[in-house]
Amino acid sequence: MFSFKTLPDMILKMKNRTGKTVLCHDRERGIWKHYDTDTFYRQVHCMSLALHKLGLQKGDSVAILAVPSFHWLVADLAIQAAGGISVPLYTLASKDNMQFKIQDAALRYAFVVGMDAWALLDTFASSFQQIITLGVSNERSMDWESALALGEQEEKSGLFEILCGQVKENDLATILYTSGSTGNPKGVELTQKNFISQLNGATLCFPLNGKKDRALSCLPLAHSFERMIVYYYLSCGVEIYFVDDVKQLGDLLRDVKPSVMTVVPRLLEKVFLKIQTKSLEARGISGMIARWALKQALEKESLAVTGYVGNKEDLPVRYLPLIKTRFFERAWENFCPQKLKQFWQKKIADVLVFRKARASFGGQLLQSRRRSYLIVGGAATPISLYRFYLNLGLPLYQGYGLTECSPVVCVNTPGQHKIGTVGKAFPEIELKLNSDGELLVKGPNVMRGYHNLPEQTQAMIDPEGWLHTGDRAQLDVDGFVTITGRIKELFKTSGGEYVSPLPIEQALCETPWIETAMIVAEGRNFVSALLFPNFEQLTQLKKISGIDVSNETFLNVTAAEIQAQVTRVNEKLNSWEKIKRFHIVYATLSVTTGELTPTLKLRRHVVIEKYQTIIEQMYA
Repeated sequence: MFSFKTLPDMILKMKNRTGKTVLCHDRERGIWKHYDTDTFYRQVHCMSLALHKLGLQKGDSVAILAVPSFHWLVADLAIQAAGGISVPLYTLASKDNMQFKIQDAALRYAFVVGMDAWALLDTFASSFQQIITLGVSNERSMDWESALALGEQEEKSGLFEILCGQVKENDLATILYTSGSTGNPKGVELTQKNFISQLNGATLCFPLNGKKDRALSCLPLAHSFERMIVYYYLSCGVEIYFVDDVKQLGDLLRDVKPSVMTVVPRLLEKVFLKIQTKSLEARGISGMIARWALKQALEKESLAVTGYVGNKEDLPVRYLPLIKTRFFERAWENFCPQKLKQFWQKKIADVLVFRKARASFGGQLLQSRRRSYLIVGGAATPISLYRFYLNLGLPLYQGYGLTECSPVVCVNTPGQHKIGTVGKAFPEIELKLNSDGELLVKGPNVMRGYHNLPEQTQAMIDPEGWLHTGDRAQLDVDGFVTITGRIKELFKTSGGEYVSPLPIEQALCETPWIETAMIVAEGRNFVSALLFPNFEQLTQLKKISGIDVSNETFLNVTAAEIQAQVTRVNEKLNSWEKIKRFHIVYATLSVTTGELTPTLKLRRHVVIEKYQTIIEQMYA
């Protein structure tokens, strides 16, 4: 448990460990730029005083429009130290989305880093009283260095300590706008107490050593998940390396060698597909061994590390459609007793394949290493993919949360880990299920409410303080939680039967051919699906197959693979849930075109509107 009660108080306590210890690392044009604790503390100190001199009052909202970086953190914590409310804005947001947030949060001050960010805010610059910029050349803002110089004038006055002391644990720290799959985004009000409760929980579940650990940060700080985790890194004095281009993640993992990192399932899927592609491209005996080892990692529970609780159900995922390993399977059956077989399978797979895969993550993310964590959240991770990484020897831990909960609700931890679940309740948090099977949450992590939306706040948090997550869940006798779907995302067919789309969509995507799937069933007489191909994987599969045709032609040639996946999924569904028709849409869904939220969730109404003609053709 930490002694500080607010984030500004955390900054004050950092003064006691100032010096030339490196704290943050930014990438600029492929070169790391390093910032020590002394520089970080001083810039937060001076920038908060500058905001005060520029007229910022306690409770004023201040925007941050920047990519994750040292300067993002300085701006965020300077705002809070000055008594303001930090409001991160997504750099991929639309103009309408931006305008709504500026008006809803009454934003009059802003930090903007980089010309791309300025281009997004330029239209609304006249709405702000003061904009502080870095890497932007114009006369309508104050540059970063000038703002620091303004604050330096009061640096030794003691005002910074006074301002920090005036921030109380029940004061608002931030307004985080949820991406929202429908309508305008909702502003989630999180207090200082909300964040500190999460930091206290993190130190109990995932202890870190500031002198030995280093973190690689590759998720947006506008997300509550990464933001809370980065606060935790700061509180422990852990070095933070910010990824400037997620496409370079592989190279940066090997360069930084992190011992702790947070990811979303999509990143794990992309890394897996690269590993898979290499195994499919390999020829001869080495290729056979690689494909056999990957199959073991995907399907064999017996390879899981001791102390991990395996799920009894066999839920294989056909990630490797081209694997042929019967030679090795027969060899093991003929020459090895069962126990020796399992032991040597793991040893051989580890020496020949898994060790190299772990090295691609930098070599410090290891189950055998104390204080080593690869934490995944933001969406469900397919069980076979989860098992794959555990069998590689990576310390993977699935969690679950909501922005409204600051955000962690439950998480698997070292020694308390069950595959297929999202773990047990985070410290200080209570969980229960209502009569509908909805997961309810209560604790110091629960938001104050939705900004300017009292009715929606009352609908979300009941009079007893229980937050209704909207997620259906199961809670086992050991306290592990399994999320089974969304309460609201329950489609009713014209025949009166109910269909939960999320589990079906996740099952459809458990193949290298399909990146995104969307179920259509509401008010319809049967279930259909729109399937969006994984074009990156298609390119690799074409290369391996030696077929030089367009993606569309290649998919037509291999349509049986997608049909086989739909058939496999249907085999496990009730009759009214089975997919009767599907359509392959030769397009990619994205945030910029509006079909996905910034957290990569489907905006169903947008997809339905865009592909209405195709949907109607399936029901014609």
